Amino acid sequence: MKTTTARASAVALLVLALAGCDDADRGRVGVTYADHRLTLPPEFVRDDSAIPIDSKVEVWNAPGAQVATDFGQHGAQPECSAALGPCRIGNGAIDGRPALILRSGPDRGGQWRVHVFVPLHLAEGAGTVRPLSLGMMAHCATQARCDSLVPVLMAADLIAGPPTWEASEAGPPPPPPKPSDQ
Repeated sequence: MKTTTARASAVALLVLALAGCDDADRGRVGVTYADHRLTLPPEFVRDDSAIPIDSKVEVWNAPGAQVATDFGQHGAQPECSAALGPCRIGNGAIDGRPALILRSGPDRGGQWRVHVFVPLHLAEGAGTVRPLSLGMMAHCATQARCDSLVPVLMAADLIAGPPTWEASEAGPPPPPPKPSDQ
């Protein structure tokens, strides 16, 4: 029952956040979000092994925590599930934009999580708007470690302007060759 209630609450909050974005964007004609800036504590070291396909993906590791960001068109919105353990979703704001904040844990592996999701848009001119979002996830060894990262994630800056990153240097991998009929 708690998972169903949490999921229903999460969906309702997302609908309200997205509706709020539409209303807010009407007063911000021509705003395109190009990137984001996240300042992590000095113990975090960038992990360059993340390979993005259609978004800007970054990963940093520190003792007891990993932080990952996903800035693009197909970001995953927070959702409670039994696999995450106890879970709650709240509201916040990043640079004046509505944000959903999921806190969960411990999961079956003893990990705690924080997921901050900011729905945005990418204006392409002539009234064309594509969905865009910023997702920031922290996976932590302890609840205290994740709690300490919430204000860090919420202090991210959204950068307006033309995109400053490529969705993918090489694009998705090519499909496998088709078998020949010979």
